[in-house]
Amino acid sequence: MQNITLSLVLIIVCMPEGLPVTVDLSLAHSTKHMDTQENILVRNLDAPEMMGKVTEICTGLTGTLTESDFTVGRLFAQQRMIKNSRRDTLTHCQLTDPVVDLIVESIMWNSDCHMELTPEAMYAPKGNDTECAFLKWLQDAEVDVHKHCLTRQHNECARIPFDSVVKRSIVAVNHPYMNDTVRVYIKGAPEVVLATCTAEFSNTGDKTPMDEVRVD
Repeated sequence: MQNITLSLVLIIVCMPEGLPVTVDLSLAHSTKHMDTQENILVRNLDAPEMMGKVTEICTGLTGTLTESDFTVGRLFAQQRMIKNSRRDTLTHCQLTDPVVDLIVESIMWNSDCHMELTPEAMYAPKGNDTECAFLKWLQDAEVDVHKHCLTRQHNECARIPFDSVVKRSIVAVNHPYMNDTVRVYIKGAPEVVLATCTAEFSNTGDKTPMDEVRVD
């Protein structure tokens, strides 16, 4: 009955002066159907009509149309949200030195990126776009990323690559500055990583238990 009613409305208003209304009504009905039946949200009613003229779409590996140029906007550490408002935010945001070292290690030693020398004689990260964004962030904070990459290569014990099913990757590293110490770093979806956490660092840098309320 809804389709019959819609058809009658379109026939009645389909006059020269009512043609724009007819087109808008048809597009509105189509986009509503796409949202309710196919979970596709269309923000602009003109988009379906414009996409009808497209014959080829070129996208990246993730199916997106981004430029793959990501930056770090905010970070959460020691129970505070910190905005990345300057190049050296990491080293000037009142985080304790041990926590900063852990952040650097966690980014560097659980990354598949590598450093390449550019024509300008500068080292630039190459690899996954998200991981490259983290490495560039460390470079802005004047962290010797190239040195850490070499350290990781010589001390890595084992690695479990990222899996879209378990949504995490794991790497075990012989700590180069702590004798007889192997550290395991996990990276992945927040809900997966947080589920394995038992402690966190407080505002003062002390390690405190992490209960289920804090995990949620």
